[in-house]
Amino acid sequence: KTSETNQSLGKFVISLKNSIQKELEEVIMLLTQLIKYKNLRLLLLFGFMCFFLVRVVEVLCDEHYYVEQKIVYLQKQSEELQTKLKDRKHQFASELQLAMVRRIVNKYETGFSKEREQVLIETIVEVSNANNINPLLITAIIETESHFSNYARSYMGARGLMQVMPATGREIAQKLGIRWEGVRNLYEPIS
Repeated sequence: KTSETNQSLGKFVISLKNSIQKELEEVIMLLTQLIKYKNLRLLLLFGFMCFFLVRVVEVLCDEHYYVEQKIVYLQKQSEELQTKLKDRKHQFASELQLAMVRRIVNKYETGFSKEREQVLIETIVEVSNANNINPLLITAIIETESHFSNYARSYMGARGLMQVMPATGREIAQKLGIRWEGVRNLYEPIS
């Protein structure tokens, strides 16, 4: 929409320039004839008309400059609003994800305090989004593996919310640069 307005203004300015150029050529011809016949009254009237024409052109140029500045201002405002809208959309999506994960977690006895439970929910959403994984997928895995029981342990030895085997946990900790403190790490998903 803005580029169309700029194009329209550009066409208008070019048209105005061409029109003024034609008028000036006619003015020069008329001036030449007036000087030739020494008609002072018409020459004076003609001078006033030229002065008026110059003032009209100045006003039109000022108006064009004002419109250009207004377009630049509106473009900047539009960009700022788009950024705010994008941020708000991201914030809303994050809040929605938190609410959906919280609704699932609240169905289970986790073994965490309410504060730690909230940190767990925020961590699931934050880490999932940082790795382009739907937080509900991670929530579904935890729900399936441990029913959000932090101290769950399988008969094969898998532990914690996501039922990770100790050897696998050690390997993942090394790859991620997390200090491995044994199976205790598997029961502390937020550390």
